[in-house]
Amino acid sequence: MDFHFLICSERSGSNLITKIMDAHPDVCGPSPLHILRVLGIDHYRYGDLSNKAVWNQLLDDVTAILQSDFAKWATNFSRDELAIMADQGDLPTLLRAIFAKEARANGKKIVFIKELWAYQYLPFLDWCFPGCRFLYQVRDPRDMALSWRTNEDHPGGLVRGARAWMQDQLQVMKSYGTHRNSGRAAIIRYEDLLTDPKMQLTKVCDLFGLEYTDEMLKYHENKLTRANAEKYKFWGNIGQELISDNFNKFKSLLTEKEIAIVERVCWGALQYFGYEATTPLEKIKAVSGAMIRDLEVHEAQNYKARSSAVRVHDQVQNRLRRSVAHCPGM
Repeated sequence: MDFHFLICSERSGSNLITKIMDAHPDVCGPSPLHILRVLGIDHYRYGDLSNKAVWNQLLDDVTAILQSDFAKWATNFSRDELAIMADQGDLPTLLRAIFAKEARANGKKIVFIKELWAYQYLPFLDWCFPGCRFLYQVRDPRDMALSWRTNEDHPGGLVRGARAWMQDQLQVMKSYGTHRNSGRAAIIRYEDLLTDPKMQLTKVCDLFGLEYTDEMLKYHENKLTRANAEKYKFWGNIGQELISDNFNKFKSLLTEKEIAIVERVCWGALQYFGYEATTPLEKIKAVSGAMIRDLEVHEAQNYKARSSAVRVHDQVQNRLRRSVAHCPGM
């Protein structure tokens, strides 16, 4: 079974492209439970996975994440089942078996996985999923930052969103070139996906060795996709047909000053990905650090969290980060 990955900023259409790919007859695109984010970034903190106690703790954590209600899958996993999926310490086999089971339950032979901040743990993905390929997707940072501001789960507002976009793209520009030159990557823009889906999806299918099919554009008809769309307001668009003009909202919803600030924060990568600034260059240059900080502080003060609940995958990651990393020989 083949495994491939999406590299994409938050609020950049990652769930949409995942569900579009999931509608391909050969591709399973499960909604994220964030197993790979947790383990990719912090697996080393467990220590020696060949140690029985350590391995059992990891299995307990993976079971908790898989049994959480963050997203709906077609399959269920028990602790006993996970224990026989791989030999003690063999994390790559365990992870492949988990995603392969979900794919088989959906009658698919390829898995397309969306995970947050995947660029941070690319060596881990190469270790666990040899031969994997990567689809990079980017969205206009002004719309991304606007979406970040309006999403109750993302603190910090417009500036925080713009900084997150810029940080992500600086990493993307480094990894994409390497993957592209080895034939393991393609890149698309969210806006191009909306306006010319067949061309962009054909590019993605070529990357994964697939034939394009119009069935991909019927993603919203899938029962499991609809069930996940109903879980969170910010997943709502996966339950709808493609909205071809769902971009450039920043032009009417942000002030000229706010647009200038986002363009200043994202300036270098904005040009790299072919987005044109709407603010004259002299005004972008006039945006000071103080102006950016003032907006950032103002929005942080006015942020109200949707809920104080910490999701299971975050609980596991937080506990790991509070632990002392195990270093051989120390």
